[in-house]
Amino acid sequence: MSIPGIILASQSPRRAELLDRLGLSFQVRPADIDESYLDHEMPADHAERLAREKVFAIARGEPDSLVIGSDTIVIIDSDVLGKPRDTDDAVRMLLRLSGREHEVITSVAVALGDRMESGVERVRVRFRTLTPRECEEYAAT
Repeated sequence: MSIPGIILASQSPRRAELLDRLGLSFQVRPADIDESYLDHEMPADHAERLAREKVFAIARGEPDSLVIGSDTIVIIDSDVLGKPRDTDDAVRMLLRLSGREHEVITSVAVALGDRMESGVERVRVRFRTLTPRECEEYAAT
């Protein structure tokens, strides 16, 4: 089966940067899905479900393309950090993570034709201590 194109089902600049670094040509086509938690859904299950739903939302209209979707969840002090609402919220989150260890759960799903594969990875991350200015500069990106 030939692959006419790769589609990134995400608006994340970081995910696009990763594909760019691999030298891949791709289209960015964010999936419009409801990212709310289901009752009693665990964070890893949530991340994988969202990655799969993002891929499915795009792949069903692009059966000959390789569609990639992903979702990441950050947990600190048993709190799930959502997507920052704005730059100030991003700075607040970064300052909370500064100098501390937290868990990052990332799921990736890939579909081609009628086949979809997905997986989840959990890692512990320790940020070095960040200054408020560093947090502001990073959040601005």
